[in-house]
Amino acid sequence: MPIYMQESDKKEFFEFLKNYWNPDFIYVKDNSYFNYEFSGNSNFVLSKKDGKIVAILGFLEYDDRKGDIFNAVWKNSGKEDDGLKCLQFLLNAGYKSVSSCGINKRTIPIYQFFGINTGRLKHFYILNQEIEEYKIAKISKKDIKKVKYEKVNDVIEVNNIDELLNLINYQELKNYNFYKSPEYFNKRYFKHPYYKYHILVKSKKTNSILVYRIVKENGGSCIRIMDFLGDEKEFNELANYLVEKMFQEKHEYIDIYEIGLEDSILKSTGFIERTEDDTNIIPNYFEPFIQKNIEIYYMSNCNSKFRMFKGDGDQDRPSIVKEKKDEE
Repeated sequence: MPIYMQESDKKEFFEFLKNYWNPDFIYVKDNSYFNYEFSGNSNFVLSKKDGKIVAILGFLEYDDRKGDIFNAVWKNSGKEDDGLKCLQFLLNAGYKSVSSCGINKRTIPIYQFFGINTGRLKHFYILNQEIEEYKIAKISKKDIKKVKYEKVNDVIEVNNIDELLNLINYQELKNYNFYKSPEYFNKRYFKHPYYKYHILVKSKKTNSILVYRIVKENGGSCIRIMDFLGDEKEFNELANYLVEKMFQEKHEYIDIYEIGLEDSILKSTGFIERTEDDTNIIPNYFEPFIQKNIEIYYMSNCNSKFRMFKGDGDQDRPSIVKEKKDEE
């Protein structure tokens, strides 16, 4: 039967990652980042055979009171059954929901066998048509609807969790799946050791939070929306702030991977959907940079309406060890 990892298992655990995942995996190369991501307790389930680790499954806890969890790093060294036992362990452990963002498409039938919801995150983007030469995106079809921007005065960026909690009734966010506790949100975005995340809210009465970061690559830059919490009626106003920023700072585009927001809300802001056969390329991989479209698949045993974004789970984690945190 699988067990939660103990401190005494960690040496063998890291050897398992080196041998069966990748010796250059960031969790192996940067121990402090591993401890940040899985702080408090190990947050890994292990399956053992003859005393040796044969499968691992990590998870991130959004709330330490048996709330929503997201799986991360699932690997077998032997039989597929060993990994499935780890998954079954978490499904039966009493969490509010068990989800994963970024599953392998080939594993979808496994999740469906368990009766778990699966799907593909939709990918939307707003192109800055004032850019003459795109360095990150690859645009073959520029005849898409033009976006205008209006000056947005009722949106601000907050710099820490205390400032955020003074502006929003955070408890109201429990009305939406998935609920990220203030402690988790603070660690995930404000305190991230590698990436600089920007947190947007309305400056007066606010009922929602938008998280984005700026990515620079290949001589260009773009704005990537990573998360959205709260009332989606406020999404347009927060996104319009980013449209203004995109034009003023000459970013190539804004993009968002998501499921659960109404398409009409995204499209009314100016987003268009990148389809799986789209000739325009809006890259997802930056470490290393790969100029191709990438599909993100998900699973969740949550049977109520939920939203999922690229910021969920460990989809937006660094792959390359850096000396300092991003400045943007």
